[in-house]
Amino acid sequence: MRNLLLLLALWASCVSAQDVIGAGHRSLFTPPHGNQTQTASTAAGWTNPTNVFVLDQVYATTTIAQNGNSPNLTVSNFGFTIPNNAVIAGVVVTIYHFDENGNGDLQDHSVNIMKALSVVGSNKAIVTPWAAGSEESYTYGGTSDLWGTTLTPSDVNGSGFGILFTAHNSTSVDGPQTAGIDYVSITVYY
Repeated sequence: MRNLLLLLALWASCVSAQDVIGAGHRSLFTPPHGNQTQTASTAAGWTNPTNVFVLDQVYATTTIAQNGNSPNLTVSNFGFTIPNNAVIAGVVVTIYHFDENGNGDLQDHSVNIMKALSVVGSNKAIVTPWAAGSEESYTYGGTSDLWGTTLTPSDVNGSGFGILFTAHNSTSVDGPQTAGIDYVSITVYY
């Protein structure tokens, strides 16, 4: 039992304000991040886009027309400080979303990573309908998934590294639907 407590105490002392965990295996960003200022920029149509920085059930929202797609929601400037000699192995994105109308008509349309504010690689959207009327999270990518592109520490550390997200309203009956995004996080494995 003492060994377990000592191990937990050592682990806790290794977690810094930067949230760099392990021996160079994972760099985790959880907004808000120290002195870094995240950027949430959008095409017209998202209300309160900066609400994606805190997991608190306060949402960035948009209303999506029948059979339509939302405007882009981009989140960037995560403030990573991955060492220049690191080899990026994978990227995991987690998005907490909410179907505010509760009809089960919303789903992902696009989930892409960006380098220098440009979309690169594969679209990781999950086209399963979101849970009706309750918040849930989807996780995209993996510890050894580079999203169909190459990434360097310079790419990931740059202010233009981030995600671009859009949702889809699949209904032709229920009318416009409101999508809510509570929180976005990115974990980079190296």
